[in-house]
Amino acid sequence: MVHLLGIRHHGVGSAKNVLSRLEELRPDMILIEGAPELNNVVQWADNEELVPPVAVLAYNVDSPQQATFYPFASFSPEWQALQYAAKEKVKVRMIDAPLFSMTALEQQDLLAPMTRDPLSYFAELEGFSDSAAWWDYRFERQYQTFDPTAHFEAVFMVMENLRQAQIPSSLENENVYREAFMRQHIRQAQKEMYHTIVVVCGAWHAPALMDAMTAEKADTKLLKSLPKTKIKTGVTWIPWTNARLSSQSGYGAGISSPGWSEYRWNFPEDKGIQWLSQVAQIFRQKNIPISPAHVMEAFRLTEMLCVLRQKAFPTLDELNEAVVTVMCMGDEKIFEPIRKELIVGERIGAVPSSLPKHPLQTDFELLTKKLRLPQAPEKKELELDLRKELDLNRSILLYRLEALNISWAKQIIVRSKGTFKEAWAMQWRPEMLIELIERGTWGNTVELAAIHLIQHKADNSNLISELANFIQQVIPAELFGLIEPLLLKINNLAAISADIIDLMAAVAPLVNVSRYGNVRKTDLDAMQILVKGLVERICVGLPTSVYGLDEETAQKMFARMRDVNETVRLLANDELREMWYATLQELLAKAGTPPLLSGCVCRLLLDAKRLATDNVATFMSFALSKGNDAAHAAAWMEGFLKGSSLILLHDDTLWNLIYNWTQSLSDDVFMETLPVLRRTFSKFNPAERRQLGEKAQHGEILEKNIVSEILTFDESQAEKGIDKVLILLGLRG
Repeated sequence: MVHLLGIRHHGVGSAKNVLSRLEELRPDMILIEGAPELNNVVQWADNEELVPPVAVLAYNVDSPQQATFYPFASFSPEWQALQYAAKEKVKVRMIDAPLFSMTALEQQDLLAPMTRDPLSYFAELEGFSDSAAWWDYRFERQYQTFDPTAHFEAVFMVMENLRQAQIPSSLENENVYREAFMRQHIRQAQKEMYHTIVVVCGAWHAPALMDAMTAEKADTKLLKSLPKTKIKTGVTWIPWTNARLSSQSGYGAGISSPGWSEYRWNFPEDKGIQWLSQVAQIFRQKNIPISPAHVMEAFRLTEMLCVLRQKAFPTLDELNEAVVTVMCMGDEKIFEPIRKELIVGERIGAVPSSLPKHPLQTDFELLTKKLRLPQAPEKKELELDLRKELDLNRSILLYRLEALNISWAKQIIVRSKGTFKEAWAMQWRPEMLIELIERGTWGNTVELAAIHLIQHKADNSNLISELANFIQQVIPAELFGLIEPLLLKINNLAAISADIIDLMAAVAPLVNVSRYGNVRKTDLDAMQILVKGLVERICVGLPTSVYGLDEETAQKMFARMRDVNETVRLLANDELREMWYATLQELLAKAGTPPLLSGCVCRLLLDAKRLATDNVATFMSFALSKGNDAAHAAAWMEGFLKGSSLILLHDDTLWNLIYNWTQSLSDDVFMETLPVLRRTFSKFNPAERRQLGEKAQHGEILEKNIVSEILTFDESQAEKGIDKVLILLGLRG
């Protein structure tokens, strides 16, 4: 006889009822929704070293980026079924569609798009915010009063009515094939003369699996129409985390609060007191004083909320609201540690050391052992001398891991000078092992995975700046085979690109990698030729690209101009420097250049000693004259001053111009332009702002006749000017 147990993946009540029903039925065959390839690893479920949360990683051996995960928690119904089967020595099989069998349908776009969750109709009728909350309340907590048989009958009835009403589910077309596979496995078990067969499957599928025998002919015809795929599949167990259980992740539907679910699994009778006591304990560890009275008051509020909402028992919503109100005094920020450490939880699973590992994991462990890089949980700094072979190889590995977005080590400022020195801040977190195994979809070694991932990103990018950043990654990671194709793509894109900002963003990364030339023995001639070509294109296109820019684009252009200026200044190429400064001179004289950029150009030329202070004063006086509105003047001043105030401390002529312009503004206009001005002055360090404030107390510094042609000096107005400058500096409210 076949018994269908419709469950919710990671459902606490479902798991309790599955376990109870198995003990009642004593089956001789258990069929579980899951790809049949998992049959190769489910025998490990009874291993004491396999501690949930864990997941089965399944991947295409020939194309590892094709992969999926099957997570299990201690409260997952499927996990409990596996544990029962192992304990009672009962035969168990996985009965879903084979892995990647839907790939051909996806490529032909034959799978239905996502639709509304059918359970949302019931949730709306009963006033729940979403179907998950409704299901949790109606089926995952009712095991306290329902017997298992009644529970599964109720689940079956709900799903049968929804399906009879022809309400579609998500992935409707895919489910047609999956359910045909499931019925096929049920029929096989029946033909093998198993007496009591229990099927543990997603609740939605249960009505479709009734009377599997009668559907044999239709199923055979349907499955023959499925495009054939020949994919060699690898499967293994890997540790998982509660944080990853809380996200949508392949077969295991995500749950929002795995820590809460685990608590309910371990303490099914608790109505809130024990949970609130744990909340209080975490707050006390954070030095937040919580007394027993707080706990009791939060419990009373929880009970009152249940009464108002006509709930027989509290859910996490009521408990959270009570905690925020009573223990956090309404401050959601104080509540965040509870969400992270208790509701989601920081648990990580474990797998047996003897378990076959993913090739990338094996390669990583061999490399770290060879390079003497232990995965220590405490923070440590590692200083490397790239002239030493061991340190150079360590650096290469860390850069390759960085290219794979595995944040085990972060580069920090080195204490000593020289390009042969590097320093890294390192701290290993268990979650990084999962990140590493996930990257295994890109290759079986750290080197190959980094190459394939960067190549994939580069193939899908048409931004020159992004491609330049990839080069900045591959040089220190010594993935030299990627340099030539990346340079070629950059060169091809640069030849047709009209995006000057993108071209400018690419220059700095390309120049930065040139410092690795001597240490890493790389040939950077092609890189230098490319940089020269980019700078030349920028110089030709920049004067026509600045006209009519909006404020947001002007801000981006401003940042890029400063970056290119710094990069060109460091280049040992007089020809490019002269070309760049000539372009800046052209921008300074060009009508229609945004004031932000005019101010920036003026400052860059002054710093490069290509513009005398007297000439700068002339440009500033025009920018701050009464003929221009205050917004124009503020933007020009932002471009000129942004990044450093030292020029105002040491050049009194420029100080007087700005001081008197500020004094001349009416109170209304001053307040209108204050946000723009503050945006500039607030970036100065406190010591500089304090010095400028002291200078402002003296008002005008040098010869008043310098500015008297522009503004009429008045002593009472001067005091107002001092106040405005102090407000501008943030030294007065």
